[in-house]
Amino acid sequence: MSDPSGSMPKRSYAFARHSRRIRFLKLILPTVALAILSSLFLFSRSITMDGALPFGEVDIKDRLREPKMTNVRIATTASNGAAIDMTATTVIPKGASRTIAEIATGQITSLSGDVTTVTATKLNYNDGAEKASLLGGVQIASGGYKMTTQALDVDIASATATSQSEVQAKGPLGELTAGRMSVQQIEGKFLIVFNSGVRLLYRP
Repeated sequence: MSDPSGSMPKRSYAFARHSRRIRFLKLILPTVALAILSSLFLFSRSITMDGALPFGEVDIKDRLREPKMTNVRIATTASNGAAIDMTATTVIPKGASRTIAEIATGQITSLSGDVTTVTATKLNYNDGAEKASLLGGVQIASGGYKMTTQALDVDIASATATSQSEVQAKGPLGELTAGRMSVQQIEGKFLIVFNSGVRLLYRP
């Protein structure tokens, strides 16, 4: 039944108003999107790269002159089953088999789960001999001992580490100084050997 007053029913009126909104949005939204894209295009044309190009050119020239890699991680397993994991902030190839790394850290895990960690400011690696020389304030942690030395050789094939300079250590027995130190895996566990003039300050 129609409204005696002759006005449009409320439901029909609401539907008509909704339809007008839909038609309006269909018209205005594409126009707004086109305006946004046009402004982006205009702004992009005004951007200059003059300030950034010199830095890019310097970086490219530096990489071409001295190729290098950053944030490098190497993982391998020694012949005796020990796991070796090494990382370096920068690695620079030197010839066919020699590599120099900076801020190097390494972790050697024995078959029994013993862990020896090593940190050095510089590392020289000989791929042919599978040996690495760590230099500059080398820090070693193994078997409850914390040790420091200036040079440490690591044999990747056998997972052994041998110092080439005096070692200062702190551990379960106290504080000690030795001319040489070595860490090697014996029957699945790491064995630390101090020699060449060991001096121990025993702290029970």
